[in-house]
Amino acid sequence: MAVNSMMRGLTEREQERVWELRAEGHSSRAIGRELGLRPQYVSLCVALTGGVRPPVRKRSQRWLTKTEREEISCGLARGDGFRAIAVGISRSHTAVSREVNRNGGRARYRAQHAEAAAWDRARRPKPSKLALNSTLRALVEEKLELRWSPQQISQWLRRTYGDDEAMGSRMRRSTCRSLSSRAGPCAAS
Repeated sequence: MAVNSMMRGLTEREQERVWELRAEGHSSRAIGRELGLRPQYVSLCVALTGGVRPPVRKRSQRWLTKTEREEISCGLARGDGFRAIAVGISRSHTAVSREVNRNGGRARYRAQHAEAAAWDRARRPKPSKLALNSTLRALVEEKLELRWSPQQISQWLRRTYGDDEAMGSRMRRSTCRSLSSRAGPCAAS
């Protein structure tokens, strides 16, 4: 299970508290008791980061702030256009348009959900398409066993599955290449 999915179940404050208590020398059992968690869960969360506190996530200057997202939400509720909203928050109208369309459109945009989604989209590293799609992975592995190159696999997927993103039509050769390098030198050619 990934670190993010384990820690995601805890609020930011709970995550901070886990590391504070750990720094004070408390056991997993004591931390779990204070936070209402099973000690095994606390141990696993700590182990998945190698026992090292993950760096605090910081918002990039390019990201919209929570306040700007609230302004967008209010502007939409008033019926303002993207350009009018953009002027109010000193951003480009395209940034506002992308933000709204990425988060449910005019009718469904909610600042709080958009903020949470932005943090989720910013998480790194992203899981690869091969890790998420076992059918795609099996196809790629099959072609690698036939000694196809990553370029051949990528082009074949594009021709065979067209615009089906789930089947890797936009998969980069580097994704196939990373898998082929794990398969051994004879599969990478």
